Amino acid sequence: MYQVVWLTVPDLCAGTTLATIAVERMSTVCPEIVLETELQNTGALNLYYNLGFIRDKFLPMYYLNGGDAYRLKLWPSNVPEPTEELEPGTVVHCA
Repeated sequence: MYQVVWLTVPDLCAGTTLATIAVERMSTVCPEIVLETELQNTGALNLYYNLGFIRDKFLPMYYLNGGDAYRLKLWPSNVPEPTEELEPGTVVHCA
């Protein structure tokens, strides 16, 4: 299992393809991608919907600021089966 604990895009990079590239790279090795996004972050929600994510669960008061969130899921197609088992904590670099 791979885990990205936090992915944030600085305001300066908003509207670029940075987050799209990150999700596309994860899609090549991960059979499932799960993330949470604040309801008020309509830009991120629209991006993830356009990438094929679906709403899985409503998370009331999920964030420390009291903000609600959606858990979103994506099941990429054509993900190859792993050829080797990776140890926990292994860093995988995408070229």
